[in-house]
Amino acid sequence: MVHKTDANPAWVRIAWPPSMPRTLEASAKDIGWRVRRQSNAAFICLEERYLRQPVVAMRLHRLGGRIGDEPLQLSQLAQWTQRDTADWASKDRLRAEIGRNTSSSELADRLWAFRCIFTVAPSEELPHLVNTFLLEHLPELHGGTAQLLQVDAALYHGQVIAASLLVRAAHDPGLMARARNDDDTLMGGAGLDSQNLLGGALFLYPAMTALGPLQLGCVASRQTGSLVALYPEPIGGSAELRPRTIARMMQPWYFTKVRTEPITTEPLTGSDSEQLLSWWVGQWNRLLAELLDPATHRTSQGDFDPSCMLGRFVTLERLLNCVQGILMETGLNDFVRMALFFDAMDLCEGLGGGLGGWDRLTAPSRALKDLEAIREELHGNDSVSRVVLPRCERAVRALVSLGDTFRDTDTARPVPTSSDARVSALLHALRNAGHGLRGDPRSSRHLATLVSHESAVPTDLPDLAWFHLVRLLCFGRWRQASA
Repeated sequence: MVHKTDANPAWVRIAWPPSMPRTLEASAKDIGWRVRRQSNAAFICLEERYLRQPVVAMRLHRLGGRIGDEPLQLSQLAQWTQRDTADWASKDRLRAEIGRNTSSSELADRLWAFRCIFTVAPSEELPHLVNTFLLEHLPELHGGTAQLLQVDAALYHGQVIAASLLVRAAHDPGLMARARNDDDTLMGGAGLDSQNLLGGALFLYPAMTALGPLQLGCVASRQTGSLVALYPEPIGGSAELRPRTIARMMQPWYFTKVRTEPITTEPLTGSDSEQLLSWWVGQWNRLLAELLDPATHRTSQGDFDPSCMLGRFVTLERLLNCVQGILMETGLNDFVRMALFFDAMDLCEGLGGGLGGWDRLTAPSRALKDLEAIREELHGNDSVSRVVLPRCERAVRALVSLGDTFRDTDTARPVPTSSDARVSALLHALRNAGHGLRGDPRSSRHLATLVSHESAVPTDLPDLAWFHLVRLLCFGRWRQASA
């Protein structure tokens, strides 16, 4: 018999372990689920989908006029509590470090102090502290704009925490019984919900570094959300090719060609950055509406699969950190960029969302078609295109150029014959060197491909990870595959 709830894609059957300290109905109120029971089965539905409301994980709004013209309207920050601020007055060492950096001539030092204050200061002091710092200590930001990103904590954190607890309870039936006597028992995996994930910052960083090494703005975060201070124009970085520290003189050179030309970007304004940020948050809200919905993550029998949900979030977080590392290291360390690129390709393959597998991700012909699809998607949005597309275009050109630098084109050798297959096999061989090329037939084909190529890749190739992140933002989808 098929129940009405079974046939509704917004509802998903759930197995609630009897060891959980609270009933499913009691827990659902905190998590943001509606519950229905039919016969011996329980079903859950995300509250927003039950009410036919938009699922919005992050809300962005601009704070008044330009930074430096007048104090920003920050009264709502007084309600942005933070669990780490209780002993702010006793953190003498941190406060002293913040004081030293506040008076520094280096912008990076003062931005560090500003972010620390925003994260750890008591909420009732935030409006005054933030305005004072922006007006008196960050003149470089004057003329820029500030925006607040507020996170729906129940939706944003609650779903992932619930999935984490269900995964642990399924593998350890005694977990909840032990937790009644020791709250720390439930703190396992707490690091998955901290650091860059605080206040949605993880999703914002790549946008701010889209022109890396240039930066579009600064992000300061708390549990409730983030403050984004957009610069009047991109700042930071250097056009110099020489190492800028003694340690950088010892950086490795492997895989990639030596960068011979400085990185140039099209002139941008603070208005372009605002348009990018608005588009960026909107695209993430579209994706998170799926990823935060239990109905998206199903077993082959159609039940809610908390392992799948948690796995996708862990994969997404690591992918975003890899892309961020690639952007930050632009023009600085191409070996690190390549290592992060290989990691990012594996993560894209595991994340799904329509990105495809390794061969799909590294096929030049598909990349050219995807690039054209992104151009069409962004048509009419000139500000976003100016920020997003140049790095995508450089990455696709680098991928296509790999097919032109094979030195041995003898098709009698055991190497793939199509350009897409040869490039994919080459990148797989470079990725696996040292642990995956050990004599089996597939490894032999990859090794043959490797030695038939000049085996040096363009310095822009790692930006293919950025290209696929943009693809995900434009076209990513999981529900169709789940259904």
